[in-house]
Amino acid sequence: MLDYPEDFDTSAFPAGRRIAVSRTAGIWIAVSLFSILVCGIALPLVSMYQKVEPVVIYVDATHGTWEMIQDTVDTVPRKELPYYQMLQSSLVGVFAEKWFSISGTTSQNDLMWMRCNRATDCTGRMVNTLRDTGGCDLFCMSGDDLYKKFESTVLPLYETAVSYGEVWRVNTRNITIEPYGTITNKSGNWVVRTRVRRVNQNTDFGVVAFVRVERNEKLYPQTLGYYIADFNAYKEQ
Repeated sequence: MLDYPEDFDTSAFPAGRRIAVSRTAGIWIAVSLFSILVCGIALPLVSMYQKVEPVVIYVDATHGTWEMIQDTVDTVPRKELPYYQMLQSSLVGVFAEKWFSISGTTSQNDLMWMRCNRATDCTGRMVNTLRDTGGCDLFCMSGDDLYKKFESTVLPLYETAVSYGEVWRVNTRNITIEPYGTITNKSGNWVVRTRVRRVNQNTDFGVVAFVRVERNEKLYPQTLGYYIADFNAYKEQ
């Protein structure tokens, strides 16, 4: 005898429950496979943006402090460069900025342009990474012949400009530093272009400089031996 209504509470499609379970399992499997596929594509892309960039670290033997040397200006998309090319580019950029700078403070100019003792005043001094003058700036980054040329031909012109109240600042956002020929761990030639602001006159002018970098680890240990051997600058029209 049938018990109403319990015995009549039957599924219209007995196989439906098994099919529904199979469909649900299939959907979850598809979602899992899709997630694995997305991760497989995304992880390499993410790793590209988390790539560690190499830098040069200088350790001051006297004070034990660490300082990082890196590009002063991003002029091109980042790519892997040899340490010596990064260091030369940094040195050239900061040197050019200091070469074309005239402060409104006489004492600042004196510190930046002064002649110093290379053995005692330059060793351990990271002048190439400092935007503000630390003293002996141009001298410590220059070869002896270049500094003599600066003293005899450029410095008198700068001193005259100072007497007229000139103040020059390099536009570091508009500077390009490009290698000219092959750059090695011993030397390199560079071309620098930028604009110099004449603050007191509210005008600016373009300059281009052809720079020669050489290496002498004994005389220039603060920059791993690199120094500016020649610097020929011209005003662009």
